[in-house]
Amino acid sequence: MGTPTPASFLFPLLEKNGMGAKPASFVIIVLALLAGCNIFSNLELPGDDDTDTGSDGDTDGDTDTDTDTDTDADTDADTDTGTGTDTGTGDPCDGVICLDPPANYCFDSGTLVEYEDTGVCDEFGECDYGPSEHECPCVAGACDCPEHYDPETYCEECLGNWDPGADCAICPAGFGDAGDDCGTCVVYVDAEMPDNAGDGTTWAAARRTLQDGIAAAEVLVGTCGHVDVWVAAGTYNAWVESASDTFQLAGGVALYGGFAGGEVSRGERDWTANATILSGYDAAVTSRVRHVVTGADDAVLDGFTVRDGFADDGGPWGAGMLNDGVSPAVTNCSFLDNEIVTVLNMPRGAGMANLDASTTVTDCVFENNTMSSPLLGWGAGMYNTGGAPLITGCSFKGNKVISQDGDAMGGGMANIETDAVVTQCSFETGEAEAFNGGAYGAGMYIEGGSTEIRDCDFVDNYIWSYPESRGGGLSIASAAALVEGCLFDGNNAMTGGGLDIRGTPAPTVSGCLFRDNMTEMGGSAIAVQGSSPTIENGVFDHNWSNGSGGAVRLDTGGVVSLVNCTFFDNSAVYPGHVLAIHAGAGAVIRNCLLWGNSESGSWLVFRDPAATCTMSHSALQAVPATDCTEDPAGTMVAGGCAVFAADDLHLAGDSPCVDAADGDVAPELDFDGNPRVDVPWKENTGTGAITYADIGAFEYQP
Repeated sequence: MGTPTPASFLFPLLEKNGMGAKPASFVIIVLALLAGCNIFSNLELPGDDDTDTGSDGDTDGDTDTDTDTDTDADTDADTDTGTGTDTGTGDPCDGVICLDPPANYCFDSGTLVEYEDTGVCDEFGECDYGPSEHECPCVAGACDCPEHYDPETYCEECLGNWDPGADCAICPAGFGDAGDDCGTCVVYVDAEMPDNAGDGTTWAAARRTLQDGIAAAEVLVGTCGHVDVWVAAGTYNAWVESASDTFQLAGGVALYGGFAGGEVSRGERDWTANATILSGYDAAVTSRVRHVVTGADDAVLDGFTVRDGFADDGGPWGAGMLNDGVSPAVTNCSFLDNEIVTVLNMPRGAGMANLDASTTVTDCVFENNTMSSPLLGWGAGMYNTGGAPLITGCSFKGNKVISQDGDAMGGGMANIETDAVVTQCSFETGEAEAFNGGAYGAGMYIEGGSTEIRDCDFVDNYIWSYPESRGGGLSIASAAALVEGCLFDGNNAMTGGGLDIRGTPAPTVSGCLFRDNMTEMGGSAIAVQGSSPTIENGVFDHNWSNGSGGAVRLDTGGVVSLVNCTFFDNSAVYPGHVLAIHAGAGAVIRNCLLWGNSESGSWLVFRDPAATCTMSHSALQAVPATDCTEDPAGTMVAGGCAVFAADDLHLAGDSPCVDAADGDVAPELDFDGNPRVDVPWKENTGTGAITYADIGAFEYQP
């Protein structure tokens, strides 16, 4: 068998070790050194006296057939696992057979590294089996359970050998894992079971009563990573013996409704199709419990309908759910037809009451919850006091609070001295009624604290009382609240059809649309009394009042700041189609556009002689239309400012309102969330550090 020449051996070896191609002189020196060490005693060098008989007659051995009788093995130091015999042709892959791949292995808890059965020999004579990574198709997340699998083999188990019914090693007493992660153990509950004899370890052995299922799950807390209770569709009655009975949640236990029965993964449930009802009413005794559900810290309620609770003077709060000093997570639930009726105590939160709690409530419905009392009443849908509840994506509809001799506050929700955050929620057709007191906030009522409201809709809420009703959509009393990106549409009250603001500290209202709101006394969009809020980037469209202030009414104390607002098609029977400023109140109007309002030029802005009003960098369709003081002088824009249709309040590119505002007070972004733009063909007539901000709520975008 021929022996590879030093060159054919050395060049690949140098390249393999990162040395790359080397000059011939370098190779000769290296070969000489190696020869001196007798390393090449069995290798022929170019030009030695072997009887090399290449067919071309040359003696360099590049493609010749070596006739030496060397019997030494391949000396190219290959490390491949292939088999074969080097024929001495100079090809490192000559005779290499790649049929012995390494074993597949798990790169991490969910990734399988897999080798090809047949490899390819590379330039160094090594076999490349082209490893590729694959996500383990784990049954119900088994790859996340190292306690259940040996780290070197569990991916193989996931590929087909794992029984989804097998017990997770850390789930005791036969309780199967939840299927979504191996560290969660499950207790099963099904109201259709013939009795309560099951131990809850499977659907076939499900518990019949929910509270027994919760108790069985509570025992597992601390042993399992997490504990679920999976509840099949049906009706579960909280009443056992008395009105004090309740479904008591447990810390560390998550309740999930919406199962048909038989599911192996939580993701298979459907709480809409498989209604899982927690009822406070027992037809057999025709009685109702005071609190259908009572919360706990680190508890989860997900996918249930909570209904028909009835609280009274024995516990006048939280007929649907009570969270007293505890903060569970509530998701995908509906709170329906819960009621509070009291004589001696003030009712709070017929749907849900959070007392010094930071409950998280997500994607829930609160509908047709009601409260009635001769005394004060707060929050028929939800009541929050203390803590910092987080309410996201919820719907409040048709909730109602009634007071015969006191005040009625918050048909949909009441927030009292709390730091609640309410985001992307809707408040519709709420009601607040008081016969001998005041009614405030048919949609929501806020008093004290620093509630934040973002991207919420207040639609068609109605408030009535004698002698006073304020805030059809929302009422804020002495709270440093933030109201941002909200819609107020079709709300009705005696004063403040959309929004009522009273007292100090004052809120900020930013980027809100007020449309089609109505009042008898005034301030169909906003009514302010004794407060100094900032209202910016507001759009006021088609609001109507039978009193004064078709859009905004200001009463008795405080100075309101109106910045970059657009007023269109607002009207009132009495003075102030857009704005009425009564005695003791004041307004500072900057960068605002008042255009296309009813009887423009006649009482557009009404100011009582005992009130104050300054206006700058603003535009009115006709001048004079107000007796506000222009300050600084010469900054008002008149005539032909706005060019827009009734359904599109954006400025046209040739409007004098473009690049004409006070940039020092203009918000960084406009109503649409667009930045300020310097229009190249417009002369900048504005002032401030940014001289190209536009008048009104909308920045022109070229």
